[in-house]
Amino acid sequence: MGDGDAYTEHTPAGLLELSSELKQTGSVEDASIVAVRMLELNFDAPLSAVWEYDEQGTELHPITESTEAQKVAGDAPTLPLDSLAGRVYRQNRPEAFDDVHEADGTYNPDTPIRSEILVPISEFGVLSVGATAVGAFTENDSEVAKLVASNLEATISRIRRQEELQAERDWNHTLFEDSNDAILISDSEANFVRVNQAACELTGYTREELLSMRIPDLHEEIDLHAYQEYHDRILAGEPATTEAKLLRSDESKIDVEFSSSRIERDGTGYMHTVARDVTEDRERRRRLESFKSAIESASDGIAILEDEEYTYVDRTHTEMYGFDDKNELLGRTWRELYTDSVEVERIESEAMSALRSDGAWRGTVTASPDGTEEFPTELSLTRLEDGRIVCVVRDVSEKHQRQEELQKNERRFESVLEDPEMLVGLLETDGETIEVNETALNYVSNDKSEIVGEPFWEGEWWSHSSDLQAELQGWIERAAAGEYVSFQAEHPDQDGDLRFITGTIRPVMGETGVESLVISSRDITPREQRRRELETFQRAVEDAKDGFAILEDGEYTYIDETHVEMYGFDETDEFLGNSWRMLYSEAEVERLESEAFPVLESEGHWRGDVTGSRPDGTTFPAKLSLTIVDDGALVCTVRDETAKQERQRELELKEQAIDSSNVGVMITDPQQEDNPIEYVNKGFTDITGYAEDDALGRNPRFLQGPETDPEELSKLRAAIAAGEPVTVELKNYRKDGSEYWNRLSVTPVTDADGTLSKFIGIQQEVTDRRERTRILAEQNQKLELVLSGTDTGIAEWDFETGTMSFNQTLIDLFGHDPDNKEEFLQIVAPEDRDRVRDLLDQLGDTNSLSVDFRVIDTDGQTRWVHTDAILRHDDEREEKLIAIATDITEEKQRVRQIQQERKRFDILSESLEEYAFVLLDDDGQIDGWNDGAADIFGYNEEAAIGLPVAELHPEQEQKRGIADRLLTQASLAGESTHEGQRIRQDGSSFPAEVSYVSLQTEEDAFLGYGMVVRDLTNRRQQRRRTERFVEESVDVVSVLDRDGCFTYLSGSTERVLGYDPTQLEQEAIFDYIHPADRDRVMEDFFTAVEDSDSSVQLEFRVKTEADEWITVEVRGRNLFHDQAIGGFLLYIRNITEIKSQIKKFESVFNQTFQLTGLLNQSGDILELNEPLTEFGGMQVDESRGTPLWESEIFSHSSDVQDKIRQAITQATSGSFVRFNVEAEGVDGLATFDFSVKPISNQHGELSFLVFEARDITAQEQRRQHVQVLHRIMRHNIRNDLTKLRGYVDLLESSTETDTREQQAATIRKILDKWERMASKTKQLQRTLTNQSDLSTYRSVGHMIADIRTKKEEEYTTASVSVTTELDTEPQVPNGLDKAISELVDNAITANTTGQPSVEIGVSKPANQWVEICVSDTGPGLPEMEASLLETGEETPLSHGRGLGLWMVRALVTRVGGSISVETSEDGSEITLEIPTQPAREDSQKPSIVS
Repeated sequence: MGDGDAYTEHTPAGLLELSSELKQTGSVEDASIVAVRMLELNFDAPLSAVWEYDEQGTELHPITESTEAQKVAGDAPTLPLDSLAGRVYRQNRPEAFDDVHEADGTYNPDTPIRSEILVPISEFGVLSVGATAVGAFTENDSEVAKLVASNLEATISRIRRQEELQAERDWNHTLFEDSNDAILISDSEANFVRVNQAACELTGYTREELLSMRIPDLHEEIDLHAYQEYHDRILAGEPATTEAKLLRSDESKIDVEFSSSRIERDGTGYMHTVARDVTEDRERRRRLESFKSAIESASDGIAILEDEEYTYVDRTHTEMYGFDDKNELLGRTWRELYTDSVEVERIESEAMSALRSDGAWRGTVTASPDGTEEFPTELSLTRLEDGRIVCVVRDVSEKHQRQEELQKNERRFESVLEDPEMLVGLLETDGETIEVNETALNYVSNDKSEIVGEPFWEGEWWSHSSDLQAELQGWIERAAAGEYVSFQAEHPDQDGDLRFITGTIRPVMGETGVESLVISSRDITPREQRRRELETFQRAVEDAKDGFAILEDGEYTYIDETHVEMYGFDETDEFLGNSWRMLYSEAEVERLESEAFPVLESEGHWRGDVTGSRPDGTTFPAKLSLTIVDDGALVCTVRDETAKQERQRELELKEQAIDSSNVGVMITDPQQEDNPIEYVNKGFTDITGYAEDDALGRNPRFLQGPETDPEELSKLRAAIAAGEPVTVELKNYRKDGSEYWNRLSVTPVTDADGTLSKFIGIQQEVTDRRERTRILAEQNQKLELVLSGTDTGIAEWDFETGTMSFNQTLIDLFGHDPDNKEEFLQIVAPEDRDRVRDLLDQLGDTNSLSVDFRVIDTDGQTRWVHTDAILRHDDEREEKLIAIATDITEEKQRVRQIQQERKRFDILSESLEEYAFVLLDDDGQIDGWNDGAADIFGYNEEAAIGLPVAELHPEQEQKRGIADRLLTQASLAGESTHEGQRIRQDGSSFPAEVSYVSLQTEEDAFLGYGMVVRDLTNRRQQRRRTERFVEESVDVVSVLDRDGCFTYLSGSTERVLGYDPTQLEQEAIFDYIHPADRDRVMEDFFTAVEDSDSSVQLEFRVKTEADEWITVEVRGRNLFHDQAIGGFLLYIRNITEIKSQIKKFESVFNQTFQLTGLLNQSGDILELNEPLTEFGGMQVDESRGTPLWESEIFSHSSDVQDKIRQAITQATSGSFVRFNVEAEGVDGLATFDFSVKPISNQHGELSFLVFEARDITAQEQRRQHVQVLHRIMRHNIRNDLTKLRGYVDLLESSTETDTREQQAATIRKILDKWERMASKTKQLQRTLTNQSDLSTYRSVGHMIADIRTKKEEEYTTASVSVTTELDTEPQVPNGLDKAISELVDNAITANTTGQPSVEIGVSKPANQWVEICVSDTGPGLPEMEASLLETGEETPLSHGRGLGLWMVRALVTRVGGSISVETSEDGSEITLEIPTQPAREDSQKPSIVS
């Protein structure tokens, strides 16, 4: 069509005005509006619009349209892909239509638009320009539309790139700032360059304080050299995780785990450190180790069974059952230790059944290994989660069983019923409820009236579980049959919270058998919760510096990662099953076999130096420690000594460097008279000419001479006298008498207590420097003459006096003549004054400066001055600054003019943080090339000049003419941008962001193009590193929405939980949580969701993909307000293994029979086992932190407390301490074999103390009884032997038959007495050692009746009567009949009337006590015998004569009873007070009233 028919006259002038506005837009909608305005400016009332492609709807949605289009065609419609616009978008090719009504694919045939230009906007959408006339547009119109579309495409790309960058920054910032762990970024000098808020909270410092610090500042003591090596390894790309003490701002120290790795930014390496407070973890691991040590230190036998076979036994267990080697037991079943089939059947029916149902059993069994005698044991069995059984056994052959039963049943039922800590009920034998206490009622909502008379298992305590109700009914039936039943159960309280209960059902015996049942239980919820907390303790981590391995038969069965890496291997599997000899040369193997193994076999331990060999042929020095443990395994610990030897070599090199340096070093000893020299180096002898022997032992003053400056000497002597450092310059004299100037620096050295111990003097000969200073002064004078008459002047500043002087040239130049520094700074222009002041203040740290600055002359004009200055010393050591100043005002003006000519390019280069700058001529060929461009593209400047810029694009873009289009856009709009691939000289490609700018002079003369290139490789790598950090984290990093559904999971999900992350997306976390934990977790989660920026830390069980339950620790934070996260950030860590290990060790710890506990180094209580707390009636939580000697069980005696305190003090020094001591429990005093053992860590440092107390009360009583028995026997034997010796002498001398017969009869009488004495002794020994007679009961009435019958048959002339005052028939220990019989015998035989009379009276003055009184009408019991019965006091000089009375006292006291004696001329009355069942603390003995 002709020019006259053109729709409008086109010009790009308007594009230049709107292109700048287009570049400033911040959204796609705003950019589209500006693009439409650009079209309105270049077309006459165009019908223009912009459509965006909707990928989900596969259609084009309008974003904006021109005002004219709105008027003519109404709202722009949504267009399908088969429309004209859709076709242009799909084909990515612009089209112009002279008449859209005739075109194929017209969306609206009735549209008023006839002519239309459609231009695709890359992947974004389509731009359209329309008109109501047919054939309204020319080819030039199409080009303008394409140009506008190109500008809009570049702008949209920029906006979307900025949005992606901002989202990435928000994501990185959130991961960094909102991380629960402290993150610290440090440079190659260990200076912190970036830290997050968690780091500030961990260290206690503000962000500003941390950014002014270095990593060593956070450690109290640190080997800087070793740390630098560690830091360098990290920066070299070797990640590491270590633990160390961190010093907080308040000087407190915490245990922290540091995980460090290298990151890179802009080509520079940094150390990325994640720090986590592991103080509580270490404490848990320490307590876990303490549990383990306590168990290993216990004196009870411990064993582990799997499938009823022994897989582990300790030495105590082995010896207890009569075996010499524990290997004799391994693999055998427990049944082989019990030859009695009845006992085996009882264990299977009782113990094994309880294990299967309750998981634990404890009771008394009789062991009978083949070939040995039977012996009773107390057995504690616990079933672990993996099915194994932990067995703790105690030999109770020597233990008084009756005393233990008294301790277990000490309290009366009435007091038990009132115990606020016990849930108690009284039942009929059929299970009907008779009574329950208030504590039990607190757990249910019923009144007592609703419970009494009803079956106990139907109570609300049990209604939550029908299985539990059935079990309870079975327990009650067993108890009604006479069995003592123990149980454990879980109960919900009135609030629905789960409570943990342990208890017993005991039969109450009457004359007719079981009359009722007592069910008592205790709420152990706090203890159970504490146990569960203990299960989170982690095992001690392996020392990062030491490798650890275990060998059996010379082959590796276990090895840690440190050991593997130390010997240059990759996997532990390369070791397992292989011999240790693979790690050493043949010569080293031969040496170890000849040196180490003989010592190892004889002593069980060897330690020494070895040389290890790696697969690559290298060797390394190491320290090797070998120890044989009880099961025969060989424990190997190895430490790489390479670093140590390198440090030793470095120290030797430093010493050599000192000795070979030209600086003189001497050390003097101020502790000796006249402060003599005790060391000089070679530099000293070279400078002074004196040999070492000439100097040692003398005061250094022998170097002085007549011209040595007295003032300098006075300064030196004063400093030495005060013990302060000093530096002086002295004229000294060599051995040959020649002079030299000596710069002497003296430094005092003090001991740890602050005592001055040495002086170190460093001598430096400065004779030449002094001479140079003198020459310099002369040259300065000459220089002033040379510079006179030029624009260069000289200034001098004397530091000593502070005066400043200018020569005349400088005075004329500045128009000022300042006298000092402050006056000089006043003539410096205000904008440069602070900078110049800082440079002058730094003099001394640097000896020269070169600087440009401005001054204000007397006319108020600003002048530029260039100054070069040096610092020098004159002969008097005065410091002076000599400066030469030149007026460079004109030069600065020329530079500024040049800068103004390229102002636009400079502004552009300063506004973009780019790396490469390229100048192009108007044909697009390279005209200038900086070093950054050479680095990025690989071309040197010579090869690059003249190269078309298109050759830096990929081949496909060259064919499309992308480079020419970008240059055209820059020439029209002033600037264009592009992001894509660029090609290096070697043909490789890289992602880049490129900006083109048109260069013009101030007169608008076109100069060419500037191209700025940014390499995006590092940025993308950084993004990938961030993603990899999250994906490979030890924890699962996840994000939840407000409903608890996963919206994101890291790749570690598969490693930790077994699920592919995509499996869990949009799944609710609660569906995978154990039902018992779910409600608690949900409550905490939804509470945190409602509280912005709140955090949680939880522990619960989750189900893995393998359908297994594992325990996890979870830390989370509410970040719904954070746009980058937009949810609840959750870190999940698997802690199942450590909980299982802690549970196993704690179970064994509490199952041991003896009283055991753990103490810290100060003797404060850390942990107590259950037997100890039960003995003392103590609570562990209340006892923690209390010194052991202040515990209630030792409070009865200050002497005992002192003894315990001294034992702990001795143990902390490394000694094992053992002695006997008395302790007071809820049942009174008991005697214990007490020991304290120190436990050290792998470094030999004391970690904690383990104490153990074994009850030897009964053993001590027997020992005392045996001593008494021996004394009585010695006394009687000695008297009777004296008699026998006298009668034998009479027989020899007597000749009368009657007399000899009388004497022989007397001898026979004595012998008969000793025959009876031997029988009595045997009976007493049997009584003292036999436990069974006192563990069974019989009716006291029946017992007395049997005694009466027997004694009347034995003593036909004696009268034995019985009186009783009993309402019921109490039960007493069966063995007491021997004691009562002995008292009756003693009363009858002591009566010489011929008709002895004895009365046995039985009464019951108090509940659960019975009195048995034996009275006679004989001569009365001697005072010594009465005292023996009442008090048991007896000495070698004051003792009883009869064995029978000792037996009486032994039997009565062993059942917990007492004896009182009343004697007179009319006879004796001996009263026995005997408990019928165990006494409680509040039970009172009956008093005996005379």
